[in-house]
Amino acid sequence: FPSHDRKRLAYISSKDRTAIKTLDGSTIRGVSPQETFTYDPPLVTRPGGEISVGMKWTATSIQTNVKNGRTGLRTEEFRVVAYEQITVPAGRFWTYKIERKAITMDGNEASNVNWVAVDWGDPIKSLRQTERYHAGRKTQVGEYEVSVLESIFRKPDHTQ
Repeated sequence: FPSHDRKRLAYISSKDRTAIKTLDGSTIRGVSPQETFTYDPPLVTRPGGEISVGMKWTATSIQTNVKNGRTGLRTEEFRVVAYEQITVPAGRFWTYKIERKAITMDGNEASNVNWVAVDWGDPIKSLRQTERYHAGRKTQVGEYEVSVLESIFRKPDHTQ
């Protein structure tokens, strides 16, 4: 990224994932122990303006697997289903509960439930379920919980 753009990015790190996002929450790059993906244009995970219960939106981006160079369309659908208070290790927060369904470039499916505080931007808590397919048959299902509020937020290292 050009140095002037680095100042307008959020670098987010948790115990097993890192991400580079725009300040409005759109994902540019995501890294897990297994894969690294980029999104062009950035994947819009939060709509502009106010969030309210009942809102729906769709985001589409070109997803690139950095390790093997494969690209394809990624489409995600979002729906705000509730406004509720949750407790995570960092405390209690009023959040919007957002359901997220994604279809990746490989045809794999992921479903998330994210709890997002209005002025936080990234999920405070996230539940994720993935379904992997090969030749049209389901081969793997995974589910895990991530408490993003325990993540480490830091400024970019400009020495690299």
